[in-house]
Amino acid sequence: MSKIKFRYRFQHYKTKEVITAVLTIGDIERPNIEQEVFGLMWNTLSRDGYTGLKDKNGVDIYEGDIVQYVCCIANKHYTGPKKTGDIEKSQVVYENSSACFSLQHNTGGSAFVSQQLAGINEYKVIGNVHENKELL
Repeated sequence: MSKIKFRYRFQHYKTKEVITAVLTIGDIERPNIEQEVFGLMWNTLSRDGYTGLKDKNGVDIYEGDIVQYVCCIANKHYTGPKKTGDIEKSQVVYENSSACFSLQHNTGGSAFVSQQLAGINEYKVIGNVHENKELL
């Protein structure tokens, strides 16, 4: 089983400085963790779950990450604009209805298509939606 951990982004109330911290369940459950790690001057901006997967460079993949990969259309019923071999950029999301992490990408219109992360061979984390929304 992969280690359960979360990537947090905090912003200081006064200075507006933004920091990122990765915490495991053990870290979060420690007594007085809020004051030890977060202090009273930090506002939580985001919390992203770890998928349990790493990209092709060994970087942990979290919910909210933007990944890049070579498109491989295996579904014969797919009618979107992408072709096998195209470079795709997608956001990692958690699908509550199927209890799994998926890739959500814009197919050229306002509709989104989800593709399970397990079906992608060579993906690379290139940013996240909190700091690099423009990559999508």
